[in-house]
Amino acid sequence: MSHEDMQDATDTEPLIAAENPPHMDENDVPMFHLWTIDVEDDGKSMITTMVVRARLLGFSASHVPRHKDHEGEWAPRRFQCPACRWIDVALYEVHKDDPYRRTNPGARYIAHTVGRSDIPGERDFIRVMPATNATMAIEALNTPQHGSVHLTVPARTALSQASGYDEQIAKAFSNRRVA
Repeated sequence: MSHEDMQDATDTEPLIAAENPPHMDENDVPMFHLWTIDVEDDGKSMITTMVVRARLLGFSASHVPRHKDHEGEWAPRRFQCPACRWIDVALYEVHKDDPYRRTNPGARYIAHTVGRSDIPGERDFIRVMPATNATMAIEALNTPQHGSVHLTVPARTALSQASGYDEQIAKAFSNRRVA
């Protein structure tokens, strides 16, 4: 079944990926919904939102409820504590008739990452990356580290979920070379 034939949900309020699992049809396939996506306003530390009709193909977060070994209530700078700082990763397939596809020609997917922080004085870092094909969607989720790029555990988890619902993502993800 092509994504053009997928069932639309009859929602009236946009959903937020971190708070809602994909809503499935009778065949356990994610349906198109209205989703609210945080957008950073060109690095100006201003967060706005956009609403897009899409299927949430995969979502994962690195957040855990228990703090890692650190003194005090909050982790110090550059200390990795997944209760204080974490990443949310979502991969959407944009509906063929959504206006986002007109403003971002050919954008079939949206890769959305949010580096979150609960620490006072810190802010979330948001990336919204349109992708015209599955390979670009996977590449958009790469993270630079020590002179190379890799997929974080949440990115791999979201892509694994998406592979179960989207044939192109499954093929591109399985063909991807692991460095």
